[in-house]
Amino acid sequence: SMGESIFRCGGLGSAEVVKVINNMIGITSIYITSEAMQLAAKSGVDFDRILPILDVSSGRNFLTQDPSETRHQFKSWARTPEAFDAYVKIVSKDLHLALSLGESVGFDMPLLAKISESVDASDKRIMKQFLSNGPK
Repeated sequence: SMGESIFRCGGLGSAEVVKVINNMIGITSIYITSEAMQLAAKSGVDFDRILPILDVSSGRNFLTQDPSETRHQFKSWARTPEAFDAYVKIVSKDLHLALSLGESVGFDMPLLAKISESVDASDKRIMKQFLSNGPK
């Protein structure tokens, strides 16, 4: 098995739904955390100083737990143009899967659609943003 925990999600296909939802939440957290890091920097606030606050507050996500790991993660996603393009293709696919899942059950997700459009349009500016979030 790949993980230590096994969760029962329901009937056949339920685990796939959970995976799509988990990826949807994780991907949107990555992009909004990147923008938050930039907003903090441009406002003169050291993001490393606010991470401990975020990690015990409503902004908590997997990128708020360890400042050095967060910076390393952003740097790894954008280490080369090819790596960034591959990253964008994977996360874009996952967001499109979530949108398709919503369509299949008659649930419209206009916010996710906008986020997906933004991710699909990721360019050198976003790559540069990810790199600037990398190691100091």
